[in-house]
Amino acid sequence: MPFSADFLRGPAVGTVLLALAGATLPVQAEQAAPGRVTGSVSGVMRDDIHGAGAGAGADAGAAVARPSGQDALPSLQGASQPGRTDARALSHRYRLPVWELGLGLSAITLPDYRGSDRQRQYLLPFPVFVYRSPHLRVDRGGIRADLWDSDRYELDVSVAASPPVRRTTTGIRAGMPRLKPLFEIGPRLQVHLWRDAQAKQELRLELPLRYAMPLGRLQNRGWVFSPSLNWRVNDVVGLSGWNFAAWAGPVFATRTWHHYYYAVEPQYARSWRPAYAPKGGYSGMDMTLSLNKRYPSAWVAGFVRASNLNGATIASSPLVRRRTNVTAGVVVGWLFARSQEEVQQTE
Repeated sequence: MPFSADFLRGPAVGTVLLALAGATLPVQAEQAAPGRVTGSVSGVMRDDIHGAGAGAGADAGAAVARPSGQDALPSLQGASQPGRTDARALSHRYRLPVWELGLGLSAITLPDYRGSDRQRQYLLPFPVFVYRSPHLRVDRGGIRADLWDSDRYELDVSVAASPPVRRTTTGIRAGMPRLKPLFEIGPRLQVHLWRDAQAKQELRLELPLRYAMPLGRLQNRGWVFSPSLNWRVNDVVGLSGWNFAAWAGPVFATRTWHHYYYAVEPQYARSWRPAYAPKGGYSGMDMTLSLNKRYPSAWVAGFVRASNLNGATIASSPLVRRRTNVTAGVVVGWLFARSQEEVQQTE
């Protein structure tokens, strides 16, 4: 699904690109401290951009680096107890600005939608806004509102969005209606499976379930469930400050969601594009790799994502021209303003 001009003017695109890239926004050097823009509210855009293969619900898997300086505080009294390996014991509390403002620039290549044979390239500027409070955060994951968490589990609200598909006079969708961008919202459960004693590596299971509707309208466009396994590494291969993330998982969607993207109504059927009515079920597999580094007031990140539709229920749709798509991009950004007020948060 290509980005329309109107879509690109919105702030959500920045969140999506950061989520895909797995970039972690920087703060003051002494404070250390975004990319399926899905949000904890968890990614504002689907971890993905649905059409870009952006992905299965996963919020960008950026590993969180530990801050240096006196603003890094232990998160729990039990954090240093031998043998204690739960997520809370290995996390840290940071004093971070309540809000930050910045600008970003991205170069990205992506297909019109998962299964499309049309690839597009964009150079996209976008605004960056970070907000933090004890229970609400707007950052790399989009809008995050923590509902409940424990040593092993976190429950939050996840939101996402997908870009529109423009009406064209050529290609497999020639003459078919324009598809409007979708907004998705629903719960996400995160399970912390493992974290090493140095807090440099983490493995988690993410289980987002979202309800989809067109932006600005209360119309049912189905449900999407996109579980993923997320592996994050800080200071990868000994490179200080460089964080690596890899996450992969299947995508499942209802018949209504598949119909929106892959159905061919009888009035649009042609000899080379027969009518097609999809079923619900397995919607393919997504895998993403990302690498990012933060500086005191800037960051750089890159990502590549592969989507594979082999075995998917919609693979037989005439609108599916490729079984494998690749989305890739580079994101750079700068933070130029932040609040004097700070808030203590766990990363």
